[in-house]
Amino acid sequence: MNRIDSRYVTVAACALCTALILSVFIVFPIWVPDWKADFHKGVGDIELIFSGSGVLMALTMAGVGWLLTRTPVWQVVVIGGLVMGGGLILASTLTSYVAFAALYVVTVGIGVAFASSLPCQTLGVRLFPSRVGTIGGVLMVALSIASIILPPFLTQVKDAIGWRSALAATGAALAIIVPLLAIGFMRVPADPGGAGQEKGARGSMGWMVRTAGFWIIVVGAIPMFATPTAVLANITPFLADRGVVHQQASYVISIYTFGALIGSALWGLVADRFGPRLVAALDSILMALLLAALTGVHGLVPSALALVALGVTAGGIHPLLSALVGRQYRDNFAPALGLISLFMLPYMLAPALFGFLRDRTGSYSMTFLSAAAALVAGGLILSRLKAPAPAAGSKEHADATPDHLAASARI
Repeated sequence: MNRIDSRYVTVAACALCTALILSVFIVFPIWVPDWKADFHKGVGDIELIFSGSGVLMALTMAGVGWLLTRTPVWQVVVIGGLVMGGGLILASTLTSYVAFAALYVVTVGIGVAFASSLPCQTLGVRLFPSRVGTIGGVLMVALSIASIILPPFLTQVKDAIGWRSALAATGAALAIIVPLLAIGFMRVPADPGGAGQEKGARGSMGWMVRTAGFWIIVVGAIPMFATPTAVLANITPFLADRGVVHQQASYVISIYTFGALIGSALWGLVADRFGPRLVAALDSILMALLLAALTGVHGLVPSALALVALGVTAGGIHPLLSALVGRQYRDNFAPALGLISLFMLPYMLAPALFGFLRDRTGSYSMTFLSAAAALVAGGLILSRLKAPAPAAGSKEHADATPDHLAASARI
């Protein structure tokens, strides 16, 4: 098999690994009724487990980005798969809510950070350095497909053998499949195609945080991540406000997911073709317009059409963020993306904030319009992103004059 073919196989393994790990993380809601009944806790207590694992994941990703400058990707992924898989197996045996919650949060948070999008996309970018957005889109398409298939499948398994056995089987599958994918297909040469190993990133964390481009990406991207997360979490009560019954709402969610799948494939390709800065700004503004349009729709069909269009814009956020970071930081991709994920952590508060504002105002209209305004502002901020500054420690950085560095970093 020639090198080009092997690189495509590696990217496919990265996509499958990301899809497996993240879809198991996302499928959390199917466990809620069983855990609520078994541990005799309220929904809020159970949802804290999901929030805690998500927060720990974001905190851990900054460290994983640094680790990827010193450790082969396949080794990092193996650790993540074993930690998450083993943690789920052990958690399935626990009867104490506190012990179960603590173990789930720690092992899932660490496992997702170590074995999903950040290391897998880092390897893909090393193989195809000019296709950062496309690689991100491929990973998200795989995740969308897995997110459509896994929930009904795992629900049937859970109903047949009980949630504890189903959780243990899920953990065993991750502990076996993910390391095999990493060992079998991710052990690529140290510097494939001259793409680099983020060598310039060593010792450069402080440099990245001090650049204006870093904060432009963080501030501009937060509304793009917060809005789809909050809309999806609040989609059932929103549709109920629009006269859509609960059973119909489940179909709308599937339609929204299908739209996100299309967006995942589309926006990364467009960003690689025309550049991510203006494409990301356009996506943010389109998302704002669709969110504003949702305030005026009623009934199943208009709501479904607006939401599938919103899903298309939402599907682009991960590939576009990757393209922005790849264009801005090049060989520093892994640590930069990890740090940006850490500073974007407040977006996870959006679902609760949307629900709180809906309860206070009686509808989602004011909430959606406020979010639309934030998206427009974020798009305008992203449009101000300038050409990337040379990486700290790189030849370009050493040759650059102070005036050039100032121009590169200026907003």
